Amino acid sequence: MAEGLRERYTKAGGAYQQHADRCLACQDDQRCTVGSSLFAEFTRLQDAYLKRVRDAQNQN
Repeated sequence: MAEGLRERYTKAGGAYQQHADRCLACQDDQRCTVGSSLFAEFTRLQDAYLKRVRDAQNQN
């Protein structure tokens, strides 16, 4: 069974956090190339999930 959007964004957030915890270049709003890529994927998936939730609420 395919992962849901929420699970994917949560997993992406965890991947970024694990990286940032070990990467000296990733601090506050500064990110290395890998950290930037991981964070961008997390925010893309989170935005998509939140849009889906808002759209579902607006249909009711």
